Amino acid sequence: MRKKRVVLLYQDTKYILPILSKLVEMYDEHCDFSLYSDTEIFEREIEKDNEIDVFITDKNIGREINSKLRITDVLLFTDEEKESSEQTSKLNVQLVYKYLSVKEIINEICSCSVLRGIEEAEGIVTDLIVVYSPIGGAGTTTMALGLSEALTNKHKKVLYINVGQLQNHAFRFKDKTPLDDIAVKRFKETDINFYEGIKSRIRTEGFFYLPPFPRCLSSLDLQYRHIVQAITKIRETGVYDYIVIDTSSELNECNSELMAQAENVMIVGKPDAESLYKLKVFFDAIDCTDKNKFRFVCNFADETADRSETPFATDYVCSDPEFSRKSIEELGLIPDIERLGIRYI
Repeated sequence: MRKKRVVLLYQDTKYILPILSKLVEMYDEHCDFSLYSDTEIFEREIEKDNEIDVFITDKNIGREINSKLRITDVLLFTDEEKESSEQTSKLNVQLVYKYLSVKEIINEICSCSVLRGIEEAEGIVTDLIVVYSPIGGAGTTTMALGLSEALTNKHKKVLYINVGQLQNHAFRFKDKTPLDDIAVKRFKETDINFYEGIKSRIRTEGFFYLPPFPRCLSSLDLQYRHIVQAITKIRETGVYDYIVIDTSSELNECNSELMAQAENVMIVGKPDAESLYKLKVFFDAIDCTDKNKFRFVCNFADETADRSETPFATDYVCSDPEFSRKSIEELGLIPDIERLGIRYI
């Protein structure tokens, strides 16, 4: 099978080299990479073979792309954060904000059709990780966001989805804009092309995430089956390595079905007496004996406490009063959460 040809034309080599290095690490078996810092040399070389699968350059240079070039995907770095991608009849053109982190830029580049096609041809199996707690305030959202970031730091493609009835997790993200009405409607019509219809709404801030719904699910006439079906459709595309599901504390139809479908379930608890009792009630109601599937995380743990007081726990995340103030990037670097991420790989 012919290797894909990826060409980078960028004058600032100090900026582009870390990005190229990461791409080579990820796609060396499937792609041939060329880097040019001089436009004239690039134009002379390209005359010999004008077929390019992925072309990465600056927006100002991209405007002058020779129409005779045969390019499948074009990624243009831009200074404007709010510019949107455009698609023409000849080229798939994607604009990438150049001041994102290397990790975020790599995620944007990997979403182009050529590189996504490589992943799909490899037969990526998307693992579902459900993060749940029967205890309100146990830190499921903190754990789900931190885990998503930790997995992304290990070069995994992660999609975070919150399935709570009332979605207030957006405070952790820079872009807090909810899903638009057209996207919400798509969730009620989860046909074979569902992912194609909503993928443009999926955002990235380190990892990929589905923006919050604008109101509580019931007021949008969204039933739990709509959410489960949507997640199933996204999973079937094989675009992501992991989908991390952030749940509410109710043991409802949605959470139960997702736990049944998931390869991995993280149950989050706290070490206080009330939480331990609620966990006992949960364990009596649900069969959690599959140790390959279920992990039990004691959040807000005290490093000096007697671990025999929390016999349910397989993992501990030590208490940090600053958790609520940490950015998503900082959550993914907490050693206890990093260790959790490694255990799911």
